[in-house]
Amino acid sequence: MHLQTVEEGARTGPNKAKVWLEDRGKRICSLAEGKLSGTGLKKLQAKIKAERPNIESRWINFMIKNRWLKAEREGSIVKLTAYPSSHNKYERKIDLREEFPGSYDGPRSWDTTPPNVDLDEEHAALAVGRKESLDDREHIDLTKWVFKD
Repeated sequence: MHLQTVEEGARTGPNKAKVWLEDRGKRICSLAEGKLSGTGLKKLQAKIKAERPNIESRWINFMIKNRWLKAEREGSIVKLTAYPSSHNKYERKIDLREEFPGSYDGPRSWDTTPPNVDLDEEHAALAVGRKESLDDREHIDLTKWVFKD
């Protein structure tokens, strides 16, 4: 995940800047290209810290849209694979038993009839449940799973 200058005149040359925001899912904030003063970098890092939840959510939308994030369920475990076709690939596992206590108990158990699990681009979430519509399912915010401190 990265941010970079995009305005006219700053895509190349002395005003070009690019900042890495993650390394294999680990949150970072380091200058990748360009030059910033120490003060300028600190201001940028503070702004990124304040906006990180929104930045991460938008990046997850982008990952889902570009098929850079994959979700597979096996039993109660959902395996998320980020950048599946890349050398930067990494995985996270979500245990649905922990996320939805009680869903695996009783006559309508998810053990008996497993839930559908799909990536929801609009909400940067994992949609879990038996309903057809993603909007009618429970959602797991993927920002807390895809990126770690």
